[in-house]
Amino acid sequence: MGLIWKNVKNFAVHHKGMFVVFLVSQMVSALSVLYVTSVFQASQNADRDYQDNLRGFTVMLPEGETSQNLKARLSELQVEFGQEIRQLVVYGEEPRVKANLVYPPYHHQAVYTGSYFSREAFDSGSAEIILHELPMTGDYRVGDTYLLAGRPYTVKGINANGDYNEVPYGALPEELPPSRVQLFTAELPTKAQTEEITRRLAGIFPEAAVLPPEMPDFQLFSQHNMEYLVCTLIFLLSVVNIAYLFQFILEQRKSQLALFRTCGCTTGRAWFLYLAESVFLFTLPFLCSALILHFGISRWFSALNGSRPFAMGLAEYLSVYFVYLLLLLVVFSVFILRFVKRPIISVLRG
Repeated sequence: MGLIWKNVKNFAVHHKGMFVVFLVSQMVSALSVLYVTSVFQASQNADRDYQDNLRGFTVMLPEGETSQNLKARLSELQVEFGQEIRQLVVYGEEPRVKANLVYPPYHHQAVYTGSYFSREAFDSGSAEIILHELPMTGDYRVGDTYLLAGRPYTVKGINANGDYNEVPYGALPEELPPSRVQLFTAELPTKAQTEEITRRLAGIFPEAAVLPPEMPDFQLFSQHNMEYLVCTLIFLLSVVNIAYLFQFILEQRKSQLALFRTCGCTTGRAWFLYLAESVFLFTLPFLCSALILHFGISRWFSALNGSRPFAMGLAEYLSVYFVYLLLLLVVFSVFILRFVKRPIISVLRG
């Protein structure tokens, strides 16, 4: 480790200009990769939400509907539809709160800070709550106590999407009047299936208005596919850009390599030394870029991306770091190996 640090220090002292250019280029590339990844993540969330909407049937409950009466209807609905149900959600408006009756398949992707309810807490109706990010969270943090209809709930997480606070269905206060129910089917329904499901729901909720899902917008799917392609291209171009810049920097340090080789440094050791240096010089700019994105650019992310919420968390940052680092290491390894394998005489002449 000491030798790696000395090599980095030598690079910074004897090639100040290239060192600064390399770090700035690393930071710009990392920031570009992180930003397009956040756009990709937001597009995925929007695409998933849109596909969910294509499966979603909304039951607008009549005024005066009670929680007790609704429970009986929901039990009938679950028996009637069984495995056809992917999600079943109850909404209340005053205050705005929702509760899932089926453990959500994408629960971990919606929580920006903290975590979603554990399966045990969800099933037991634990007094926990997921707060909507803005404007309802205020000064609340994970672990704080939040009052809902006069009852205390422990803040389990902050939600990056949606407009409703969320509690387990078993913890939903009975005094809160339900306003609507949403049923999401396991499979995307055809037109005939949509009409049939609407009819079956109207039979269970005869006094309610049943709204079928919207028709799919294929142009929107094409737009999301184009966003995925652009994100992938920027990701790869960033890797190639940094790799070629690093190759140029290596060429400017031929005398250092010749000195290493003269002093008995093997090809393998020289390869490892420069590769470890590249990892060290990549990590710091990446960390700075992540901080700039998370605490700076994210404030304007929704305005720049069609009101899509910023949804990058620690897991996403780590995933990008390791994937980006792996790609760089693969490319750097080839360039460094070609550089250190040359004979000393050819290095000095080149």
